[in-house]
Amino acid sequence: MRLVRLYRTEGEGRTQSGLPRATAFSRPGLAFAVWAIVVLATSLRFVMDTASVGRFDASAVVGVSAILSGALVAAVHWPSRSRSASGHRTPMTSMLLMTIASGLAQAGLPLLVFANRHSDAPPGSVVAFWTTAFVGVALVCFGAVRGRDRLLRLTAALLLLVSMAGVLANWERPSSFSLLVRYTGPQVYMAFAALAWVALLSYLAARVERLGWAASALPIAIGSGVAGAVLLIGSTPGLSALLSPIILLSAGASAVLYLMVLSVAPGRGALIAGTAIAAAPAAITLLTILESAVGVLGPRPILVAPVLAASAVGACAIAIALVDSSRKRVVPPGRLALGLSLAAVLAATGGLIAPALGVAVRGGLSNGEVFAADFTMAGFETVAGWLAFTMALIVLISVRSGLGRWRAVGILGALVVLAMAWTVLQPMPLHTWVTWIPPEVQQDYGTEFASIVFTPLSSAWQLIGLSLSALAAGLGAWSVWLLPEAVDAALVPVSEGRS
Repeated sequence: MRLVRLYRTEGEGRTQSGLPRATAFSRPGLAFAVWAIVVLATSLRFVMDTASVGRFDASAVVGVSAILSGALVAAVHWPSRSRSASGHRTPMTSMLLMTIASGLAQAGLPLLVFANRHSDAPPGSVVAFWTTAFVGVALVCFGAVRGRDRLLRLTAALLLLVSMAGVLANWERPSSFSLLVRYTGPQVYMAFAALAWVALLSYLAARVERLGWAASALPIAIGSGVAGAVLLIGSTPGLSALLSPIILLSAGASAVLYLMVLSVAPGRGALIAGTAIAAAPAAITLLTILESAVGVLGPRPILVAPVLAASAVGACAIAIALVDSSRKRVVPPGRLALGLSLAAVLAATGGLIAPALGVAVRGGLSNGEVFAADFTMAGFETVAGWLAFTMALIVLISVRSGLGRWRAVGILGALVVLAMAWTVLQPMPLHTWVTWIPPEVQQDYGTEFASIVFTPLSSAWQLIGLSLSALAAGLGAWSVWLLPEAVDAALVPVSEGRS
């Protein structure tokens, strides 16, 4: 099974830095190297940005990052010739738009995120969701709509988003992870910044794809560098602050991330970069588990088993999003498998509506009274409910479009992993904060003054959905492996071109 192409061929030769210029990399080893670099850059940027909140002027942090981003793009991709790949000069309007887009992407939008976060609000898990998982999934969606298997990859992106929410919901217990319930305004701004960042980089990547780096590198570098310089001039940091390891590491990670996304996004590399950015919460969390295991930083504020389960589901989602399929249409497994998969989606939809968690809240009010509340959460408020629904959709789309032999095996493997993860993630809500419970009670969760306990209820609809999905996928795999017409998708060479 072949990974999607990273770069679209622009021409032979190398940049002045000696790095290959837009070469069509399709080797899995190189694809994984790019993916790993983006994961590390995203994770390091989030950690360093978090460490800088409340300690350094946000304008200084963003300004240094933007300047370094522009410098790195210029160093790697600014060739000696001043004309585009087509031999025509780039219109001044196009260069101006690229300059503005680059400045907004690396200075304006990051500053908007900083303006809406503080050292303790919104919680770090929520900030991580909007600045890593949501950004990455949005980039995956951009890459998916331009290629084949659109519906399957878009659904895999949803599964990846849910799995990362499952990781972040276990950063604490009881977790402070609550999407769009508390600090709604800042979260909306962060979501807007994420979508705008992806839109701007998608525009810049499209310009690079059309004009080549020869015409694009300079305006991109100037836009980021000038915007960063303006922010830096407007801030009041001392030289010692600018040379702080926190700021320098954040700037370096931001610059590498910007360079890598722009370099790979002209092709189907948007899928690789997007899945890597979205996987950052799992990478950060797994590192804390390792640190705790070797005794570096003491106790860990996470639940290991649910994090590992959610990370495993995320790995399956990434594989589904990245693995290519055969151009040759295979024979669909049949009406029975299609009917079972459709029934699985309907059952899983019922699982989103039906009660899934019982919640018991106990705490004390400031006037000395005891507060008690018992209520239920529906499936759409839980990680497990969305896992069952999304996997049912993946099976339906796969069966409907026709299964290759190895894709059928992959879907079955993903179902096995998800079924095991589902049992672990059942008690995990997507929010703990509830608007009608007094804040003085909720802010004391996890102390001797207040508690919140989640109890899984009967999840019959989710179980039916998972079971029918497994039956449909199993029947599809059995049919595909027995049918002589079935084509092994891994053995068919594919080269994704323009759509």
